[in-house]
Amino acid sequence: MSGRHSASGKPILANDPHLGFRAPNIWYLARIDAPGLNVAGATVPGMPFHIFGHNGRIAWGVTSAGTDTEDLFAERVAENDPGRYLTPGGSKPFVLRDEVIRVRGGADVRLRVRETRHGPVLSDVIGGGRKAGEGNELLALAAPALWPDDRSPEAFFLLNRARNWQQFVAALSFFNAPNQNFTYADTAGNIGFYSAGRVPIRKLGDGFSPVPGWSGEYDWSGFIPFAEMPHAFNPPSGRLINANNRIAGKDYPYFLARDWAPPYRARRIGELLARTKRHTPATMARIQGDVVSLAARELLPLMLGAAEGKDRPSKGPARAALRLLQKWDGTMERDRPEPLIFSAWFRELNRLIYGDELGADLRAYWRLRPRLIKSIIETDRTWCDDISSARVESCDERIAEALAGALDDLSTAYGPDPDGWRWGDAHVAEFRHRVLSRVPLLGSLGDILIATDGDNFTINRGTTRIADAAAPFAQIHGPGLRAIYDLGDLENSLFIQATGQSGNPLSRHYRDLIGRWRDLEYVRMPRLPAGPEAGGGAKAVHRLQLTPG
Repeated sequence: MSGRHSASGKPILANDPHLGFRAPNIWYLARIDAPGLNVAGATVPGMPFHIFGHNGRIAWGVTSAGTDTEDLFAERVAENDPGRYLTPGGSKPFVLRDEVIRVRGGADVRLRVRETRHGPVLSDVIGGGRKAGEGNELLALAAPALWPDDRSPEAFFLLNRARNWQQFVAALSFFNAPNQNFTYADTAGNIGFYSAGRVPIRKLGDGFSPVPGWSGEYDWSGFIPFAEMPHAFNPPSGRLINANNRIAGKDYPYFLARDWAPPYRARRIGELLARTKRHTPATMARIQGDVVSLAARELLPLMLGAAEGKDRPSKGPARAALRLLQKWDGTMERDRPEPLIFSAWFRELNRLIYGDELGADLRAYWRLRPRLIKSIIETDRTWCDDISSARVESCDERIAEALAGALDDLSTAYGPDPDGWRWGDAHVAEFRHRVLSRVPLLGSLGDILIATDGDNFTINRGTTRIADAAAPFAQIHGPGLRAIYDLGDLENSLFIQATGQSGNPLSRHYRDLIGRWRDLEYVRMPRLPAGPEAGGGAKAVHRLQLTPG
């Protein structure tokens, strides 16, 4: 947001990128002070630049744009010549290369990779070709990330050193993949955003499903010109909001995607920004920690109306659950029963509504889909019928059935009294160690678990995997990093990452940030004094000195 909405009169930029959880966390907080370079924020261990941060003049954040930039092309193998495939100009030979994966203590694994004019053949990895039409068909992947002229590392090198909007945009012009939304603020008072990364222009279709690769009809004709990618600089509102929601209006001349994240988080951010006349880093921190689910607020009246019909329960867990939900405001707090009741009810409703149509494919599609369910209840009630039964079921029946099924599951897991249930008993953030989690008896050494607030539709996002029967409400995705940049005083900027700064499970810094992350506490990374004995400024807790050999 611009300085007209802040107490300092300078912009404030808040960013909390969401990714799948793992331990150690992917993000590492770092500050680099060197001649000509002063940058603080977050990087990935091994990368020679910051992914997010500030450099004393500008601050930037990143969110996923959600655009569709990858296509699958069905390629046909030439008749009587398995070494060639069909193109609009006749058959061409596959480009071949051998890759060797060296295995300690075992034999090398040799992999032959075939490529077409669209990209590598995936069928060689995920399964062989199948008979279709005139000959064998293979799937090849077209993706900007596979283009050999990718200069994305150079974009970050320049971004870390950018001093103004023009240099920021120039740096992003080198960014290739994946398409991301970069937000911007500077000490001069400017704010902006730029969606950077190549997005293909398709001759035909939208890339939603595999298309014929031999005809050329669905080929890419190029990429959206960088200057025409969605962007904004100093908008009249003085605010820029992005929560993976749609980034361009319907009049935008290029195709970006069919599906966007539901607008609940973006709407809630807008509501909270409008409530306060002059924001500070502290008010932005409260927004980052907000756990009101607008999806729950939108759906709950529809679900309660059906469940409280003429056959409404008069006693038992169902009556107690409905009593709790009637007074609930949609806040997904870990120490409350209502979020667990609603989430279990909504999970079962999703299964009942479209599970009969999908059959064995349900697991791949089973998500909490509030806009779909709302649309079905309000406008297309034919989906509520169970196609596997002779009678025609109504939506009210299915909603009541979902509640009964959810309460049975919750009673089995947490006891018969809904007042004693807690969202945090099921909604536990799981940071699993990539190696130790798979080793008997050592998983607890590397895994980091903590009860959390939120759901997939809250600003403080707590995404679950409801198709997992063993732990449908475990949090597996969310803001592994939070940052708030105060352009009035960048030394006052706030940061937190989810686990700890050390990747060694035996270190005291392996998991020492998890509680502060969950509880919306932050740390600062001010400029340190020049030497280990220098006075004033911040004090180093632990010092590691690397000496060149």
